[in-house]
Amino acid sequence: MDVDAISKPPIEKTDSFSKESSGAQAIAAKIKGVWVYSIHLDYTKYDPYNACFDQDSYQQIYADEASRKAQAQDVAEWTGSALAVVPGDFNTPSHLDWTEESKGTHGNSAVEWPAAKAFADKGFKDSFRELHPSPAKEPGNTWSPVTKQNSDYGNKPEPQDRINFILVTPVSEALSVR
Repeated sequence: MDVDAISKPPIEKTDSFSKESSGAQAIAAKIKGVWVYSIHLDYTKYDPYNACFDQDSYQQIYADEASRKAQAQDVAEWTGSALAVVPGDFNTPSHLDWTEESKGTHGNSAVEWPAAKAFADKGFKDSFRELHPSPAKEPGNTWSPVTKQNSDYGNKPEPQDRINFILVTPVSEALSVR
């Protein structure tokens, strides 16, 4: 993985991660004692289409999300327990966004998308949802800002989702494990 990191404060240390079995890749830079990771999960097969257009079962949706889930679990495990920030393009919504409260805007589905949940299960907090807890009132969509109709699905409305996240370890939790 050939990626550069830019930081005004000096970069203390760098690291990278790759796991062939899941396709997981990440880079990290330690800056002022905080690990900053960069990730990009599998971009193929956008599964909200399954929910919104194909009306697939939850079982099928979760089966199709297995690749991103495995990548997220591998990277989340690699991050360890240090103070960390994980920005990334997950290419899938958050489990915090497709809720009962917001399912009217998501094909009438409440889906516990597994990639972001893998990080939550490891103790990471979603910085946007911490500040804006209601996905119905403030969805924070990052996809698709341009395409509003999907021509491949009979010009149905394109799912509008938040697929880019900044996840953080809570300072108090990170300091307690040192």
